[in-house]
Order: sequence, then structure tokens, then C-alpha cells
Amino acid sequence: MNFLSPWSLLWLVPIGGVIVALYLLKLRRRDEIVSSVMLWEAVVQDTQANAPFQKLRRNLLLLLQLLVALALVFTVARPFLWASSLGGRTSAIVLDGSASMKATDEPGSRFARAVAEAKTLINRKQPGDQALVVLAGEKPEVLAPLTTDKDKLMRALDKARASDATGDIREAITVAASLVSSRAEAQVSVLSDGAFPKPDEMSLGGVELQFLPVGKRAENVAVTAFDVRDTVGGDARQTFVTVQNFGKKARTFPLNIEVDNKLADAHEITLAPGQSKSEVFDRIGVRAGGVVTARVDLADDLTADNTASVTVPPRRKVKILLVSEGNFFLENALNIDPNVVLDSVRPGGYKPGTGHEMTVLDTNSAPKNLPPGRYLFWGAASGGEVPVTITGADADKPQILDWSRTHPLMRFVDLANVHLRRANAVSPLPWATTLAETDNGPVIVAGERGETRAVYVGFSVFDSDMPLRYAFPIFLSNCVQWLTARPGEGGGVHRPGEIVPLSASTEQGALTVTRPDGRRDVIAPAGDARRAAAPSFYERTDTVGVYKAEGKSWSQSFAVSLLSPMESNIAPVARPAFLIADAGVTKEQSGPRVPVRREIWPWIAAAVLCVLCVEWLVYHRRLG
Repeated sequence: MNFLSPWSLLWLVPIGGVIVALYLLKLRRRDEIVSSVMLWEAVVQDTQANAPFQKLRRNLLLLLQLLVALALVFTVARPFLWASSLGGRTSAIVLDGSASMKATDEPGSRFARAVAEAKTLINRKQPGDQALVVLAGEKPEVLAPLTTDKDKLMRALDKARASDATGDIREAITVAASLVSSRAEAQVSVLSDGAFPKPDEMSLGGVELQFLPVGKRAENVAVTAFDVRDTVGGDARQTFVTVQNFGKKARTFPLNIEVDNKLADAHEITLAPGQSKSEVFDRIGVRAGGVVTARVDLADDLTADNTASVTVPPRRKVKILLVSEGNFFLENALNIDPNVVLDSVRPGGYKPGTGHEMTVLDTNSAPKNLPPGRYLFWGAASGGEVPVTITGADADKPQILDWSRTHPLMRFVDLANVHLRRANAVSPLPWATTLAETDNGPVIVAGERGETRAVYVGFSVFDSDMPLRYAFPIFLSNCVQWLTARPGEGGGVHRPGEIVPLSASTEQGALTVTRPDGRRDVIAPAGDARRAAAPSFYERTDTVGVYKAEGKSWSQSFAVSLLSPMESNIAPVARPAFLIADAGVTKEQSGPRVPVRREIWPWIAAAVLCVLCVEWLVYHRRLG
């Protein structure tokens, strides 16, 4: 026999000693008048029987009471026996830890409600049932491996925290299913508000999927887009803000612009249910490295998206080289920015390595071999650093179908009314990403590898009406910022979960990053084996707000903002659609036999109750 709390057996010594001592104590007597001396014999016998510290006689009550004490002490010690079992039911609990789970329409938050529901599921489990806990954050995290220990599962749930990042619910379900798919009667229970896009098809290996919804309402107003740009011919900045009402009632509120926590401007906004509105704030004065914040001054169900902040990068002159036979559209758009110093050269006179921070290569102007650098290929499909390969003949009148809304190159770029006469048929290389595509394939591609950053546009400026649209100068401005950005000097928008570059050099030594919640992270200096990340990057950006990194005679601030319409749309979904490849598959194999602990204290407690009943009967028979 084994005990979960063997030291509790020591309680038998004081408890048993007290019971025996009570039987040895001398009784206090009182005077009694008797009518006959014949009664003295019985009195003497009674006195001898109750004399203290004499040899104990056989006493059934004493034995029964000692037996009860022994059984109670055994119960407290929690005895158990090892047994072999099929493991009972096996379940994986998936907690949605994304930003929308911080909504406060549930007591505490939706995440707190999900944790409470998970604890209820664990408490309902039978001995031998196994479970694990997975947190669906930006990356799935196994909080507790497969175990029958309820206390371990409860401790894991107590440590679980939701973040402001977008959770990958599909990946979390897939991970959870892979950990239990070999078990019989396996089940994955997902606790979420359903505020996520429809997951792609996934295979669960025949595991049963159960969805447990949380959330009651969706009254939320959010900042969904935010950017700060230089104004032409001045030192002031211009701020663009988009706000959206995701609730079911109209809301009126002030939209504030703050510079370094001081109010700089405000507009009153009225939004109907579901309405979105963009505002422009002109001539906002802010220093380089300052923080500009857009704030919705309104109480709603989700606070993480009520503010958005950006750090303003320093102004500096950027040398750009345009390689072209002559393109006044590109020349005029690039010269709009007063910080751009533009040089032009014809393709025959172009020599790489001229000291320019960025090179724009117009149609058919890219040489065969290019060194690593920062390039914008506008219709030029040759050159070693082009992020695409030609796959076929040019397509006539392709239609632009979709484009990225989140990549820095496509911020505020609307291609809906752009028409093309001709476009190249290309395929992106493995290190590149498609940013816009037509019915013929990718048309705008960007990528980064080593020291090279490259953007490819698959049509000539003269084969489209893009130069006549607002998208043209905005896209070129984005290209200049992205291609010429230095580590830590890009400023701009960072979203939860992104890796942020820092401008610190190795001379700054250990860096301390103060998070928005006051906690601090220490980044060890380069060359230290304890440091897993690259010396100039910070990756724990899971909370919205302003971060401050500091080193020796160096500091840098950067801001993280939600800016996610998907997470801000917190309307709970009772039955989200999951596309499961192996739905309906049944499992015939039995689960492996596992050792389990069978506690026997309930049986001992039942025996104690029986002994107490016998003791009560013996006592009353003696009184009778």
C-alpha cells in the first residue's frame, strides 16, 4: 500500500494517546449516604476500577475508539494502490488566447470565463481520464502535457494569460489533436468566442471536435488603421486614422490625437452600427522619436483597440537612383518627398555600387548581375536580385483581384480602380511574398534575404492608369520607407507578435526593454550563450502600448497597436464552421494500458462510519 501523504500517519500518536489517557484519568468523586453497609463492597470495587494509571482492562469502547482514530488517520494519509487501466477518456482543452478574448462582456473577461469552463471540464473527469491544455496564441503553447493529475491541469490554467496578438486557432487545434489522436475516445474541446476567420481544412485523425462558445455581446468601437506621414514642404506631420463601430447601436465619441501623452487635436465622430470612417489630422507637431497616439475616448467591451500608437522616425536625406530611358511619372512622384535626393541615369550608364540607398529600375533596365542591395523593379524582370521568375507570355488586360491590407508596402494603397493593359506572367521566388495578384497571377511581389530587399511590380507605368490614381504616390512613398529603412529607425506601425528591430549596437551591452505593463525584459549582449534572439531584435511584443529599450547611452521607443478588424469584430459565434478532412472517421483501436492510482480512502471512510455505529450501540447498551 502507498500513501499520497505518508507523514499524516504521525497524527495517530497524539490522537491515540489522548484517547488512552482519558481512560486512565482519576474520576472526581462526591459523598453519598447509603442505607446499608452491605453496599460498601460495591463502592470499593468501583474505586479500584477507576484508580488512575492502573493496568487497563479489556474495554470494547476503547478498542473501537482507537480503531476509529486509526481509520481516520489512514484516510488523511490518502492510501492508494497501483492499478492498470485503459486510461479512460482522453481530451485536449484548447483555450483561445487572442485579443478578442479580453473583451469584458463576461465577468472578468471572456478568457476568464473560458478558464472557468475549462476547470469545470477537468473537475468532471473520472479517475483514469487524461487531459492536456493548449493555449491558442500567436503560436500554440502546450501549457500542460497529457496527464491524469487534476492539480497539475488546474495550475496550468491558473497561469494561462490571453495576449493582444491574433491567435492561430487552426494550428492550436491541429497540435492538440496530434497529441491525443492515438488514444481511444479522444476529444478536442475548444473554448473560444469564435471571432476568427474560417480555418483552412485540417485533419484531426478521427478525434471528436467540440466547440464551447463564450461571449454575450459585441459593443465595440476600434481604431482599425493609423499612420503618420510627413507633410510636403514643412516640419509638421499628417495623421490618418480609421475607426469602425462593430456594435449594434450608434456611437458618438471624441477621437483624440496625442503627442507624447499630451492632447494635440480632437474630432467628434458619430458612427452608425457597422460604419467605418477615416479622419485626417493636419499639421501635428512632433519631434523625431516622439510617440503619436490616436485614442477613442469611449467605454466599450474591448480596450486593446481603443488606442493606436506609432513612433515617428527621424528625418534624413535618402539618395535614390532611377535607372530609366525616361519616365516622368516616376521622377515626379519620387521628387514629391523633400527628403529624397534623386539621381537619374540611363541603363547604358548604370554601374551598381554608386552609394545610393535605393535603386529604381524601370522596364528593361535591370542588368543581368546585381549585387545585394535595395531595389524597386518596375516592370524589369531580369537581374539576380529580382524576387520573381518569368513563367510565360505577357497577359493582356488582366484584372486585379486582391491585394494585401497589412504589409507596410500596401498601407493605404487602394488598387480597386487600377486598370492594366498588359502585365508579366511571373512566379514569386521562395524568399518573396505576393502583395497583389490578378487573374493571371502575382503582379506585385516583395521579398528580403540577407542584405537584399526587393519590390517587383509586374507592369510598365505606361501600361496602366495607376499614375493617375492616389495609389501611385502612396505606394512609391511606402516603397521608399520600406526599402531605405535602417534597423530601429523605421518607426511606423508594429502589430502584436511582430519582431521589432532595434538600432542598438554591440557596444550598448545588455539591453533592458520596459513593457507597457511595467514588466522588464533583459536582452543579453551579443555573444552571450544565454541569448537566443539576434542582437538587434525584440520579439515579445504581445501587449499593445509603448515599449522603451535602453542600453549604455542609448534608448529607443517603439509602439505596438492592434489594428485588426478581425480581432475588433468581437461578435461571438455560437457554431463556427470547421472544415475537417477526416470528419466521421471512427477509431477501432484500444488505447494503451497505463498505470493509474486507485485511492481507497472512501472505503476506509465508510468503514469508520460503521465502527462509529457499533460504538454508539455498545455505549448505550452499557447505560441500559
